[in-house]
Amino acid sequence: MMDARRRKMTILMAISGGGAPQGSLLVPGRLFPPMVLTRAQASGAMSTGIASNGVRRDAYSADVPRFNETAQRLLLEGARTNLIRNPWGEGLVIGAPGTLPTNWSSSTTAGGITRSVVGYETINGVSCVLIRFAGTSTSGAFVVLFEPAAQIAATVGQVYALSAVMRITNAGTPPAEMRMLLREVPSNTDYSYVVVPGASNLSRVTAMHTVTDAANTSIRPGFSLAHTSGQAIETTIAVSFAQCELAAFASSPILPAVGTPAASTRGADLVSATLASLGVGASGACTVIGTAMLPQAAPSGASQIVLHIDNGSDTNRIMVRNSPGSANIVLTRTAAGVGADSLSQAITPGTPFRWGITVDGAGNALLSVDGAAPLTVTGAPTSGLTTLRVGSNSGGSANMFGEVAGLRVLPFVVSAAELQRLVAEQAL
Repeated sequence: MMDARRRKMTILMAISGGGAPQGSLLVPGRLFPPMVLTRAQASGAMSTGIASNGVRRDAYSADVPRFNETAQRLLLEGARTNLIRNPWGEGLVIGAPGTLPTNWSSSTTAGGITRSVVGYETINGVSCVLIRFAGTSTSGAFVVLFEPAAQIAATVGQVYALSAVMRITNAGTPPAEMRMLLREVPSNTDYSYVVVPGASNLSRVTAMHTVTDAANTSIRPGFSLAHTSGQAIETTIAVSFAQCELAAFASSPILPAVGTPAASTRGADLVSATLASLGVGASGACTVIGTAMLPQAAPSGASQIVLHIDNGSDTNRIMVRNSPGSANIVLTRTAAGVGADSLSQAITPGTPFRWGITVDGAGNALLSVDGAAPLTVTGAPTSGLTTLRVGSNSGGSANMFGEVAGLRVLPFVVSAAELQRLVAEQAL
């Protein structure tokens, strides 16, 4: 018995990266070998994340892990493209009216309100464009658009997410409403918007729109000031990191290289290690314990994978995932292309949860979520498994679009009771 325990301890120390907790591959703020993260970003595009102070937004080069917000969980997202070419707001000219940033547009005066360009200001580490609006309204709304009419092609049924970091920066006389706005063009009559809160701090606001009119061929993102006739307006708007994605929800801001405005693509965050480097055999016999947070339910028709153990394909695998169109965690196995799911356990989007699996290498696997009684699958692959992945499948899709704060791999099987204990004791 003691020899077996010493052997386990030796293996754990070998894969723990020196001073890391035994068996740990990920802790807040640090990813340990042999786990490797890659993330493609062409033409100098930058990914972003929220700094440890919970406010500042930092830009990241390709293949650099992003540890997000005060919890310092590892941010893992799928591939997305920001269709707004100038989210930095480059190219403005200060003045009354001045010139808006490159590709941005608006009237200089509309409905009795006059627009002027104040310049840039860094607010909580974020460089923002400041635009002032003043006057007495005679009618309508004042609209600022981030792209010209034909730039972002759109077809019926497509779903777009528009987001930006915004705030009203002074205590003047604000408009009745400020809105994030997505318009279909050329009609301009089909649109969606969300009201921007009148907070004194920067906030990221997201508006969603589904294209509904077959006669419209493009979509225009922007924001507007809604006001009533006779209303006096004097307010300055700060805006940064404008982003428009062809997607069911917004992801973190994607930025082009400074000085080269262009639509910018962030590749998927891919995190993996070979089973051999973790001391795990081709049967997959091991125990994996972790914590995660999914900000949103899975979209319709798409899983969010938390853990994926596979043979280099999706035909033989064991995975922990959030089921499509839900917030329900399940354990899934696929053997020779045929899949089966365990029962599910609900989680709350935006709330961290604990999870763990143990795989016996003989076709059986258990999953515990937050220390609850394990869910089971049988008929899992028992040979040929090669790779452990976090946040995606073997092809780099079915991405979790969430965060992971802890990950431990133990190259041995534990009992159902021990699995529950290991999961329940994880710090969130």
